[in-house]
Amino acid sequence: MKPRMICTVLFLFIMVFSPTHTTGNESVKYGARDALKDSNISLAEALSYALEDKYLKQANFDYSIEKYGSIRPFVQMKIEDQHLISTLLPLFKKYNIDLPKDRARHYIKKDTESLYQAFQIQIVREKNAIKMYKKFLSIREFPKDILDTFQEQLIVSQKHLEALEQNVIKYK
Repeated sequence: MKPRMICTVLFLFIMVFSPTHTTGNESVKYGARDALKDSNISLAEALSYALEDKYLKQANFDYSIEKYGSIRPFVQMKIEDQHLISTLLPLFKKYNIDLPKDRARHYIKKDTESLYQAFQIQIVREKNAIKMYKKFLSIREFPKDILDTFQEQLIVSQKHLEALEQNVIKYK
């Protein structure tokens, strides 16, 4: 394997399997990766994980756009995710659930060595989001409007993954 490829694989391995962020002695769960580890998810937790995942994607897009410029799929996906955030927010109010804080900047990796690596990170995030939404959709006790919203989020994540995988080859 080429040294650059080894570095990329190592970086992605560390990013995906690094421990959950902690504050003091308490472990903080955040976003899709941690939702996949949670075995008993309430409605409030599912909505929070979904919104946190959007915060993470926004922070990653912001970082990549700042570092590499206005790369079309990142800019377009950022706008689409902003719309998806706007579909989640009313559900917090409707079900009287507190909005989670946007702590995404504490969880993003700011040491990408290349645009290719930035794409790889987004691909991992989308794959985790897809798994998360499928998991949420399997919880039939959730209200229909929640399941419909998660279905919409899933469809968009699948489209984003496809676009990222089509574009990543340009930067390899």
